[in-house]
Amino acid sequence: TPFFFSFISLFSALCAMFPEAVDPRLLLGASLVMAVGAATLLCLRRQPRTVPRISLPSPPNSPVSSAEPRTPSESALRALRAEASIAYSSDNGSHESMLEQLWTRLTGQPLKDRISANWGQIGFQGKDPATDFRSMGVLSLKNLLHFAEHYPDDAKGMVRDHSDPFYYPFAVAGINLTQNLLRLLKMDPALCASLFPGDGENVLAVFAELFCEEWIAFDQFWVSETSAFLKAGGNPALAVMQFSQVREKFLQRQVQTWSQRLQQSNGRVGSILRERAESRDNLTE
Repeated sequence: TPFFFSFISLFSALCAMFPEAVDPRLLLGASLVMAVGAATLLCLRRQPRTVPRISLPSPPNSPVSSAEPRTPSESALRALRAEASIAYSSDNGSHESMLEQLWTRLTGQPLKDRISANWGQIGFQGKDPATDFRSMGVLSLKNLLHFAEHYPDDAKGMVRDHSDPFYYPFAVAGINLTQNLLRLLKMDPALCASLFPGDGENVLAVFAELFCEEWIAFDQFWVSETSAFLKAGGNPALAVMQFSQVREKFLQRQVQTWSQRLQQSNGRVGSILRERAESRDNLTE
């Protein structure tokens, strides 16, 4: 573009110096080309930079079953699905408070504007995060806040800038991984039974600890997969578009990973996460 305008400027100067040697039609054509070029450049400069979006999971399409659960793990799953079906409401003070805490813990700054494009800094895809929570409801918000509160270094390290080759939208990724975990527990009844063997478990706290462990593992998996994508000649600007594919691949891998961990630990994986969740509850009492 600079070369183009330099050429046009030189041509115009020559026309001014030797007007009798220039065909008027040629001069008119050059003027039109320069005008169109200037208008095009202005439009390009004003065009906002778009950030690639990743898809959100679909909202639950069926109500939580009213049938009596037969086992503690079934009861736990029903409680988790019920929490995911609770829609975020800007009229709910508790919901708004959790969202504000999430912003402050991740950015270190107080929340100034509730409706703002700044939410994109922590990985929401709109000016109002409430729209992103439509898929996994309050359950995903509680998971995000638990991660930011108890694993602050990991969380802040995952809130990457758009220019980072390993970028993905943090908040939307957490919502997607919440759905991943519900699918994982349904696909792996042994893991679900290990996590929730009794009716007295703090289901949400245990699930949140599992969520944090899974997200840290996913982030490592994401960096590895993205590195391979870039090494193979992939366009860095398109790396984030691989998110859904990588997420699904990670889920399938985790089914095998947890099965192996359960066998190697004689089923103690669940008790470790329960103890961790209980210790956090004791610290907050």
